[in-house]
Amino acid sequence: MFNHVAREHTACTGKLNFDYSAEQQRGICWRETVICDKCRYRSKTFNLYTEIKTGKRGRPSATANVGLNIALTQTPIGPTSVRKICLSSNIPAPSRAGMNKCARKVCKDIERINREDMLSRRAELKKINRLRGRPENEIAVQSDGIYNNSLYSGVGKTPFQPATQCSYVVAENITPKKQIIALENVNKLCSKHGFHSSEDYQCNILSGGCSSTVPIETNIGNEKEWAKNCFLDLKSDSLEVKYLTTDPDSSAYRAALELKTAQITKTTPEHQIDTRHLGENHRKYIKRKAAVLEIMPGLTKGYKQTMRNRFSTDLSMRCKTEFENVHQTVQGNFVRLKTRIAKVKEAMIKCYAGDHTLCSSHSTACKGLDDNNWLSNSTFLPRTFRINVCNITHKKTFDECVNYRFGHKMLQNTKLNTNTQKVESVNQIIRRSLPKNITFPRCFPGRAHSAIFAANNGPGESLVRLCEETGCPITSNSRVAAALLTEQKNSEKGKDRAKSRTRKLKRNLKRAKLYEIYEKHHEEVNYQKGLLLRQAGQRRKLQNRARTFIRYEHAYSVRQHRKKLLRQNNIQGGSCAIVHTPAFRQ
Repeated sequence: MFNHVAREHTACTGKLNFDYSAEQQRGICWRETVICDKCRYRSKTFNLYTEIKTGKRGRPSATANVGLNIALTQTPIGPTSVRKICLSSNIPAPSRAGMNKCARKVCKDIERINREDMLSRRAELKKINRLRGRPENEIAVQSDGIYNNSLYSGVGKTPFQPATQCSYVVAENITPKKQIIALENVNKLCSKHGFHSSEDYQCNILSGGCSSTVPIETNIGNEKEWAKNCFLDLKSDSLEVKYLTTDPDSSAYRAALELKTAQITKTTPEHQIDTRHLGENHRKYIKRKAAVLEIMPGLTKGYKQTMRNRFSTDLSMRCKTEFENVHQTVQGNFVRLKTRIAKVKEAMIKCYAGDHTLCSSHSTACKGLDDNNWLSNSTFLPRTFRINVCNITHKKTFDECVNYRFGHKMLQNTKLNTNTQKVESVNQIIRRSLPKNITFPRCFPGRAHSAIFAANNGPGESLVRLCEETGCPITSNSRVAAALLTEQKNSEKGKDRAKSRTRKLKRNLKRAKLYEIYEKHHEEVNYQKGLLLRQAGQRRKLQNRARTFIRYEHAYSVRQHRKKLLRQNNIQGGSCAIVHTPAFRQ
């Protein structure tokens, strides 16, 4: 710009400056005109930005504006927040309407780019199956959905479920990367009317199509329907689901089974339960089982309840560890797996009773030594923890707790040892792009696809590729490119660090330290729901109860228990005579 102005303005000695009254703002970019303070020279208006050449009608977009909206799809903020940041920094902010218009265009491009990326990943899966000697059209997948609001949080407040947007994610389960290969977006919101019903008039939005994809009366929690759409999308690319891993309360498996029944697909699907959710359900089952309280050690009911809570977590973790170790040892052979697990159950009941004779030969998680066994190394239970299984009823209770995880049907449903951790982590990435407090009715699909693209490619590489595909490439070997490369490497290092043995050990030590501190300083319950709505007498009673700590087996209760025993034996004064006998001292 200044070279052009210098060649035109040669005869005058006046000073050149911008004409601030004629400048034009384009988002975060500007168009400027140069004037002379001495003569009447006025240059043409220059663009202080690079335009994207699309060959379409209308004003070309600035590369900086497109890049800004691409970055916004991978953050929880929108145009309003960007304006606040600019204005608080004393920078003229871009208009909200202009940013929204650019965001809608960018989101459509991102959706197209991500669909093409998922198609290329499906082609890679076919190639992998051929190289492994397996049918190229059969794959193992995991799936789960995420909602902008909880499905059951508005009981009595709204006539329908509070959630209005859903993203259903399907990831492959045959490679270590666990790539996302299908996505279904469901949106009840319309940017003009708020929502539509099946009996409502057709949406007449003038600027672009309607953002709503289903009517308001649709059951948005119908994961069976959303999974079916994803499986049909995979079928269009000649891929069929052989093994489907979901959480225990999902109905996605019925969708795959219906496609086989309707002869749309030829592969008979097999359902696998997510081991992570199963472990949590196992813990809750033990915690709620009343009979478990009878086999817990301790003198007081409060202490036994505490031990039951910690025992439920420990036993669930023990079953998970034993199953994973055995599954790795037998290399997935289901017949050998059942045989080894039967021996593991026999060793576990004696291990928790303090007898580790079978652990060294049958258990994979307990060393079987007096000073190095599962109970001595547990972060959930004290080292002196023992359960009484001499009683037949107690042994039956323990067997029921173990068989919840190691029963034949449950072993059959978890024989692949797969989980839905990948789609759960992707749900958190989607939550970053689509937070609960903002709905983004029009940009909802684009933001969801941007989150999936980032999950498949990484935070740095995804931005580089999106900017390149949308016509605003990042200059190679620049500081920006180097910073994005560093962001990509840090993300990969963080994943490897979280899975390292050192980090797992640190987490275990931290948990053990927290339990040790909790043993010394128990939490005091001060909060009582609806306290001010109760009458005065009830209120004082609840306040006094809230100030009282839970009584555990401490020194005072032990002394009281000993005094009770002395009174029962009619021993008067001093100490018990039985303590001084030779047999007691031995």
